[in-house]
Amino acid sequence: MALSLELDAVMMAVSLEVPRVLSVRSREGLPQLPSGPFDPMIDLSLEQSLRRWLLDMTGLEAGRIEQIFTFGGHDRDPRSRISGDRILTVAYLALAMEASPVESSGWLDLYAVLPWEDHRDGQPRVVRSHIAPALQDWAEASNSSDARSARRDRVEAAFGLQPSEWDATAAVERYDLLHEAGLLEEAKRDGGAQPGIMIVDSTAMAINHRRVLAKVLSRLREMVTYRPAISELLPATFPIRELKGVVEALNGVPIKPQALRRLLDRSNLTEGTGNQTETAGRPAELFRFTT
Repeated sequence: MALSLELDAVMMAVSLEVPRVLSVRSREGLPQLPSGPFDPMIDLSLEQSLRRWLLDMTGLEAGRIEQIFTFGGHDRDPRSRISGDRILTVAYLALAMEASPVESSGWLDLYAVLPWEDHRDGQPRVVRSHIAPALQDWAEASNSSDARSARRDRVEAAFGLQPSEWDATAAVERYDLLHEAGLLEEAKRDGGAQPGIMIVDSTAMAINHRRVLAKVLSRLREMVTYRPAISELLPATFPIRELKGVVEALNGVPIKPQALRRLLDRSNLTEGTGNQTETAGRPAELFRFTT
């Protein structure tokens, strides 16, 4: 069995309060994250390797990047099941202002890929009309009362169904549950979909990249919750309402202005510039990040 090391880049931007993720087209025609192998003969570090082939592949340069997670499960990648080799993947997060990549790549609407994650206007319709009923049927299909109870608990906790509350940071748990229940296109590809089950209307991704995206989104939401240091997604100066819109777009839930201001005051992340927006409406103070 051979072991190879691959790097996945989750580059995210927010435009007009729509979170987007950079993607390229796979051989099968599905979108996938920009990814490439680590070549120790060329690159001195994993980060150098990622930056090199990301620029070659998409025409875009990454600013600050952060290593988020390492994936190494033997059945994680469909390619491993075919070759028998183990593929170890290191996922990186990069935040950037949206720019035009080369023609072979583009920006995907994050909530087209994970539509059940956007709760800014309340519970999404796809959860009410499809996901919740299908998962409840899946739970009741278990062979024992203990198994049914365990599945019900998982469904309620993952999707914030009564009596549980929605946890925005549990994105990867929701993906895993939908995959296990056979409600995703990837489950059909991986042999886990059951006959007669209707797949959730969403954008599937190649390899296991939708799960990688869900995992990185979970981590990003944890980071933004306690320290919204997202200067890469905003211009040099900005009104607080613009920062609020970006934080909400990433978290997928609304945030009260007072709560955001308290968080910013505690963390000393922003400071006023003394200038105001130049608009026809009510002017607003402009802020900038302190670091």
